[in-house]
Amino acid sequence: MEVKELCEKFIAADKIINGENNGNLTMWDMINDPEFKTYCDSSKCRTTKEKIGGLSAYLFMKERVLATREIGTSGLYDEYFLMWLSDKLYKIAHDEGKSQINDITLNSAYEQYLKKNIVNSNHLDLLDKLNGLEEVNLMHMKHFYKLLNDICKVIAYYNPNDKDNNKLISNSAECYNQYSSLYDSVPKCNSYLHLLDNLKKTYYNFIDSVINENNKKPDLAWDLKTLKTSDGKDNYFAKGFTTFDFNSSE
Repeated sequence: MEVKELCEKFIAADKIINGENNGNLTMWDMINDPEFKTYCDSSKCRTTKEKIGGLSAYLFMKERVLATREIGTSGLYDEYFLMWLSDKLYKIAHDEGKSQINDITLNSAYEQYLKKNIVNSNHLDLLDKLNGLEEVNLMHMKHFYKLLNDICKVIAYYNPNDKDNNKLISNSAECYNQYSSLYDSVPKCNSYLHLLDNLKKTYYNFIDSVINENNKKPDLAWDLKTLKTSDGKDNYFAKGFTTFDFNSSE
């Protein structure tokens, strides 16, 4: 499943940015990938901005490759990549004391903080041809990444050979908590609801496969959390979505 590989790369990239030494195999594979070094070798990735710039270019190219393998995921993987990117841009803006930080868009943060820190990629514009998604609120997108990160932990850390599923159940509970909080906090327009629905579908697709795989553990379906709103609704909310428009009330 390509989404698992994408999740593993997001988690590994976070470890690289955070300077964690207890990296997993995916992290070391990325660091030693010749393509990664074209964007982020030791002379180009010394500062946090340079690391994020190099990793952004690398992940963007890898995301596009993964999307070509799985029909119908190109736009979805673009969304997930930009959630990851927004999380990093928000941290940069926060660390630099950006005023009105909660009101800036992904595009304005990208232009101000990151675009000049992407090397060997004059041909590459990470926000090109995104049909309005670049105007998403950066703070909201950061919170979407928190849910994506929780979902990625469910997917990437699941081991069908584990004797118990306590870790899976715990990660599932984190997904429920963040989903409920996110639904309460984001504007109820189609563009944000579309992003939320796609994350929910990714989670449910994986959870359904785990339940079917473990049909000898009937209690597992009860232990894994469904993604409900704080008032108990388990629905998909975007209606008639066509393109992103974050200035629309619908």
